[in-house]
Order: sequence, then structure tokens, then C-alpha cells
Amino acid sequence: MATPGVVHVPAPPKPSIGERLAYFYLLRVPVIIALLLIGLPLLSLIPGAPLEALFGNLFALGPVATGVTTVFALVVGWSVLLCGRLVLLNGKERFKITQWLTENQLSKKNVFLAVLIALPAISGQFFRISAFELDGYAFWRNMVGMVIGFIVAYLVVFIGLVAAVFISPQGTHYATSSFPAFGPLRKLLNEANKHSIFKEQWWKNIGKWIASHVPQSWTAGYTDLRMQVPDGHGNLVENTGYGLLWSGHWVSLCFAMATFGLYLGIDYYKKNHLGEQTSIPALAFVLVLLLNANWLLSGVSFFFDRFRVPLLVPLTLLAVFGTNTRSSDHYFDIHQGIKKEAVYPYDVLENRLQAKRPIIIVATAGGGIQASAWTAQVLSGLQLKSAEWGETSFADSVVLISSVSGGAVGSLFFLNNYGPGTDSAHAGFQLATTQQNLDDLVEMASAPSLDDVAWGLVYRDIPRTVLPYGSSEKERLLDRGRMLELSWQNRAKIFADLSNWRTGVKEGWRPAAIFNSTIVETGEPLLLSTTDFGRDSKTVLNSKAAQPTRKSLDDLLPNVDVPVVTAVRLAASTPSRALSRASAFLEWVPSTPSRASALQ
Repeated sequence: MATPGVVHVPAPPKPSIGERLAYFYLLRVPVIIALLLIGLPLLSLIPGAPLEALFGNLFALGPVATGVTTVFALVVGWSVLLCGRLVLLNGKERFKITQWLTENQLSKKNVFLAVLIALPAISGQFFRISAFELDGYAFWRNMVGMVIGFIVAYLVVFIGLVAAVFISPQGTHYATSSFPAFGPLRKLLNEANKHSIFKEQWWKNIGKWIASHVPQSWTAGYTDLRMQVPDGHGNLVENTGYGLLWSGHWVSLCFAMATFGLYLGIDYYKKNHLGEQTSIPALAFVLVLLLNANWLLSGVSFFFDRFRVPLLVPLTLLAVFGTNTRSSDHYFDIHQGIKKEAVYPYDVLENRLQAKRPIIIVATAGGGIQASAWTAQVLSGLQLKSAEWGETSFADSVVLISSVSGGAVGSLFFLNNYGPGTDSAHAGFQLATTQQNLDDLVEMASAPSLDDVAWGLVYRDIPRTVLPYGSSEKERLLDRGRMLELSWQNRAKIFADLSNWRTGVKEGWRPAAIFNSTIVETGEPLLLSTTDFGRDSKTVLNSKAAQPTRKSLDDLLPNVDVPVVTAVRLAASTPSRALSRASAFLEWVPSTPSRASALQ
């Protein structure tokens, strides 16, 4: 005799090989996210790995950053587990293939799998102990940070489970009883499943409305639409599912909403500390990106896969929408109505010749942060060595620095140390010529801006490809390029515009600077300079040879000025050449015999 109120269901058949392959396709999003989470540290930290130069420094972490990274990595692993289970538990109802999982559990094995997925990102730094200077005390500090991160992540997941169970209809979350927990914590989960903060009748009314108004093809695999089930005696009894989300979907939805709240909280925190060092490392932002991608793309694919619509279709539509709204455009700050004194290469060199100072022209190329550090190291090293020269130092003799990309960043910090000279025989390099002072300059130029750039990429550049950036000017300007500017600005207190530096060039105590960029539409060189080129008759050697073959910012936007950090950012973001622009500086100098011999 059948027991009243219990539906006896025979054990389902196992999926065939073809159906298992279909499951792997349906699971493609969480599988790809898991592979990225595992593969990123492996491809970035193994010596000689293809991504070592690009992403290796992401894993250079302090103790607090290690703890934060541990929490985020485990949360990503947990989201992969939850999204994968939804496919395996709803294969028959949603995709009409043989069910793979028949037991809805969150056992130790499931939780261990989530930890295993996150483990490479958590422990990767400890495989580069010497490179990241993790020997001795630093190693144990980071280990403590990792352990604390594990504890915090567990509490976050547990509290999230309790909250999801309390919000949902009572008696619908028996799977949470299998979650690994100590006695009192397990008791709390079981008690939460017996209660709900909302009235039972509310859930029934909502479930009935969904069952009668939403097409079943849409809700299949999401909700229990069987409002009544047989009791084994030919009678129908009301199902406790109420026609609402299955418990697995409910838990995933609650966690997705909670992590989205965390995402917004980090955004708010970072916006109030723009350009400042925070405890959230760049790797954490990468993990946030993976977390959001997993929730969003898993949800989209779960819905559209039933209708055999590839995931690329909605993504393509979003990309087209984003392109047409121009939301992916990048902007930079300009100051209009600026009247600038004309300063020509002729004037710069004439001042130096009259002061009888040597003339040094520097051209420095790109190569990222290494080029920045190398440029600062060479310039500061020459300045230190020039203490042996006598009256004139290296910095006093520099008349022009033409730079691009990382070299522009290094020269930025060097040039920022100039101030008004003490007399006509000296320029104005203000930094004391000591090993410590110049070492500090090199350290400033080589300090990473990964954390700021990663925030700009994850929170601004990627979302704005499909969503408008907002109406305010601040929101429009705020992207990873602007974050790079702010990190340089705050690091060395660089608030000057190009016109401010132009004044020092005119007065003869600051070297001229050319930050070389490129006009994207035409490929022409663009000079962001503190001097003018070819706009005065006395700079012309002859009418044909001296015609400019390059454009400056003043040519494109007269009476417009930009901050120095913006000029360096533009030089760092587009390919260009520095050496040819340095030679261009000399093209505009009249070639009289006296000046020619002096320049030689």
C-alpha cells in the first residue's frame, strides 16, 4: 500500500554518451569560467609561460590583498558550482534530456569541488616566493591572510544560505541540510528551512499567478508549475512548491543579488578613493569580472538553450546596441580658451646657447612599466653621475625630452622635478642629487597602477560597451585611462597643464617636452608638446624643406590645453616614435654657421 502524500518515482535511467556531451555544451559557461580561474595562475606564474609578462604581477600580493583575493576566488568557485548544478538538476524538464543529477545536495564533495576550482588563484603566489619576495615573515603573513580569507568566505556563503532560506517559502530547501557545517550552524540552517519571513499564502498567490500568466516553455526548469500532484490513491494534493522557483534557482538568485550588491559597494568605495592605494588588488577585480560573467552568461544561456538560440546571438545584439549608443567612446579632459605664449625650438636653443650650457636631447622609447623604470633609472643615474662634472649638471643641460609610451611615464616623473632656476647659468632641477632622492624617483616611476586600471576596466570600460556611461561629465571621463592619470597625479602631485610647463620652457629653466601620440583616424603623428613647430618665419630654413610633416595639439585644437598626465596617457595608449620627433625639434632651427657648430 502506498503511503498517503508521497509520490513514488522510479530511479531514472542514466544519460547516454550523446546526452552527456549535450550536458557539457549546456555547462559551457561555468566550465569556461572554471578553466579561466584555474588556468590564469598557471599560465601567468610558470616561468616562461605565455601570460607571465602580462599577468604575472597580478599575483604579487600583500597579506590583506591575499585575504581579499581568497574570498573572491572562493565566491567565484561557489558561483560556478551553483550554476553548474542548475543545469544538471533540470536537464529533463528544461532541455528534455535524461536527468543527470537526481539528488539536490550541497555536500562536502560539492563544496570541495568549489574550493578546488579556486585553489590555484589563491595559492599561486606561493609558487613564486623569490620573485614576489615572500621569504620569511612575508610568507607567513600572507599565509595568515589566506586562512582568514577562507574563514570569511565560509561565513559569507553560510550567511548567504541562511538568508536565502529565510526569504524563500518554508520547507523548500532541504538540500541546505547537507551543507558541511558544525552542529549549531547546521541546526540554524534546519530551523531557517521551517520558517519564512513572508506569509505562506503570499507565495501561493504568486505561484498561481505565474502558472496562469507565464508560458510554461519559459518557466520549465525554473519553477514547479505542477500545482497539484497525485498522492498515490488517485487523489490530487497541493504541492508545497507553490509554482515558484526551485530551491537551486532561489539560492543562485539570492547569491547573484548579494554579489551584485558587493559589486556596487566596491564601486562606491573606489569612486571615493580615486587614484589612491586601497586594499582591493587588481586580481580581485579580475575575479569580480569572472563572477559577474558567470552569473550573467549562465543565466542567459540557461534560458535561451531551451529554444536552441546560441549565446552569441544576444551578446551580438548587446554589442551592436552599445556601438550605436557610442557608449564605448573614451574621453579626456580639456581646458578651453587658453592663450599660450609662442615658444619655438629656436627660442629654446637660443636661450641655452646664450647661457653657454651644454645641449642634451633625450629620446626615450616605450615598453610599459619596464620602459618607465628604465627611463627614470637612466635619467636619474646620469644626473647623479653629473655631480662630478663641475658647474653644470645633466638635468641643467637637457634641452628636450621626446618620449612615448612607458618612456613618457618615466620622463614625466623626471620632468616634474624642475622649478624656477636660481640664475641664468642654471636650469631648475629641484630634486637633491643624492642616491636616495633619485632612488625614490625611480621607485615612483616603476610603481604599478594595476589596481586602478583593473577597476576602470571592470567597472567602466566593459560595462559601457553595452550600457550608457551616464550623463555627468565625471562619469563620461572615468575609464581605465583616467584612472591611470589619477594614479600618476596623486603619486607625484602632478597637477600642471602643458601650458604651465610651457612657461618654464619659455623662461629657460625647464626642458621642452614632446609626448608622442598618433591620430587614430589617419595614422599621422600627433605631438603633445610644450613648444610650437613651424609657425614663425624665423624658424623656417627654406619654404620646402621646413614644412611640417606632423601635427601638434595646437594644430588640431587651437587655444585648447590638456593636463600633463593626460598628454602622457595619450602618448602611452597609441603606438608612435620618439626619436624622429626629437630630430623634428632641430628641423625648425635656422642653420647659421655659428649655431651649426655649436649644436655639433
